[in-house]
Amino acid sequence: MLPLSKVYRKHGVSHGDKYSWVRRQEEEKETAALPAISVEQFVHLAAGGKATKEQARSCLYHLKNDLQVTPLSERHPDSEARRIGERVLHWLWSQDMTVRDALSLDRIFVNCLCYFSVAEGRDNDIWNWLLHEMNNEKRDVDVPERHLWVVGIMDAQVELSDSLVLPLKTLERALKDFSGKHLKWMIMAALVSGSRMTKSTTLPPYDPALSTVLISANKISTHGTMRAHNEAMIMLYHPTEPNGKLFLDMAPTYLQFGMKTSRKMTSRAFSINALRAAYILRLQNDEKGAVWLEDAVESRCPQVWDVRQKWLRRFEADPKLEELRRQSTSRSSATFDHWK
Repeated sequence: MLPLSKVYRKHGVSHGDKYSWVRRQEEEKETAALPAISVEQFVHLAAGGKATKEQARSCLYHLKNDLQVTPLSERHPDSEARRIGERVLHWLWSQDMTVRDALSLDRIFVNCLCYFSVAEGRDNDIWNWLLHEMNNEKRDVDVPERHLWVVGIMDAQVELSDSLVLPLKTLERALKDFSGKHLKWMIMAALVSGSRMTKSTTLPPYDPALSTVLISANKISTHGTMRAHNEAMIMLYHPTEPNGKLFLDMAPTYLQFGMKTSRKMTSRAFSINALRAAYILRLQNDEKGAVWLEDAVESRCPQVWDVRQKWLRRFEADPKLEELRRQSTSRSSATFDHWK
């Protein structure tokens, strides 16, 4: 199985050693600079077999940006925009394997097409196509050339519904529908996306049963210290029973063996999660554990510690922690004075 970096290079997508957020900014600028093309123009070009990958991406990208000003629900019922997902999907499926592979690794194209497809109720069409591609014995699918589609569907679902229920059910579906050598590749990025969504402090709590979906995906995607770290992180954001003790128990091992990189982003992510764990532990009257985590943040990532009050405000606004706060108030209030 090819490493992911070689998969991207195979299709002319060179990422090098750049951080993902830098790559995304560059991709965004490149796409925004593409000549705008209307739905009608794209349909005409596609009908004549002259539409290009860049035109497909530009059409979807600029149309989605327009919708930020004029929502889809306010457009004329017969507007071509209402069928852009269907039209581009059919165009994509008519292309040869090289084009389908390249566009399936184009994050902006996949995200925009998934957005319109989910809005049109066509996400199941994408799913059936993925299953067909994975089960096609005539092609070698050892490489993760389709993994972004699951993420794209999940991102579109949370954007359109303001709920975690649908995207987590999509991850659950991926665990059931994909198997063998394809399973790990198809859910790795989806696990990252799902975990990121659960960190939202604005989305309402979701069915606790769905939190097991993230745990199951983590067991398949990771191992060792990283698996323990991810599971502890997932439980920090449990919708009804957030767990700080699990993160505290894992932290010494992760600091010793798991965080072997000098990347500031890795240290920052750990520190933010450590502050959340400390917040939870203080609400549960475990001052000793909370102090240990706070000291680790202060010594290893002073940039996060210096803005701890910002994180305190976010934790206090998180609806997933509301029940824990009520229970804590009934016993004895936690002290966060040194956070302020």
